[in-house]
Amino acid sequence: MKKEPPKERSCSSIQKRKRDSSADTLASLPSQKIDSRPASAPEVRADTPKEVTEPSGWQEPESDIQDLPFVTAASDHSQSANILEPPDAQPAEEGAGARALMSLGVQADSRSTASAFLERKKWREKERAWKQRNERLQATVDAYKKELQQLKEERNVSKLLQVARDSDQGSTKARVIMDQVLNYKAKKPKTTLQKYLGTTVGEIGFSELVKQRLNAEMECLGTEQAEMCSLVVDEMRIKQRLECNREMFSWAM
Repeated sequence: MKKEPPKERSCSSIQKRKRDSSADTLASLPSQKIDSRPASAPEVRADTPKEVTEPSGWQEPESDIQDLPFVTAASDHSQSANILEPPDAQPAEEGAGARALMSLGVQADSRSTASAFLERKKWREKERAWKQRNERLQATVDAYKKELQQLKEERNVSKLLQVARDSDQGSTKARVIMDQVLNYKAKKPKTTLQKYLGTTVGEIGFSELVKQRLNAEMECLGTEQAEMCSLVVDEMRIKQRLECNREMFSWAM
């Protein structure tokens, strides 16, 4: 007779046997509540290696997640305290971490920082306001310059200003024109004529004003020949119909 090959065990039968064996093992243990963590878990620090002792009757679960060590809240607090400490600091005594956290303060004065920030903000606002005011004034000045240039082009202002400059420099013609302009709205504009021509009385011949002019001219001339030439020219202007008799060297009408 041929031997039949052994049949492969099914997965369900294997799992069933495992459950039965685990149930027998639990039944053999004393009846007591198994705590998932130690009763007195030692405080774990970040700078010390973590050592976890397994109690009696501890069975390692099948899941890999439970392989990680259990860390209590005290260890978290110690780790946060160690993060704040410098790397070269020595381990502190128990309770020193809490005192160190409570004694930590701000390195700078918050009041002085706030006052400096407000001061800088105030000066920035003032600078912005002055810049805006300067821009407005500059725009106003440009508008006035443009309007003044337009007035100079449309009106005869530039010509009048030229006369005023010549008058300041001592030009007699410009002075007469400026006096006429200043006395233009007067009811009797005789001031300019009286100032430069004197009072007209209607005299025939040489008036007193003509004599004064001739005397002033004589004083300016230096030689007798110049005086004679000036008198001849004046007489020829007064009496334009005079004829010169060259033979007798005399003047006749």
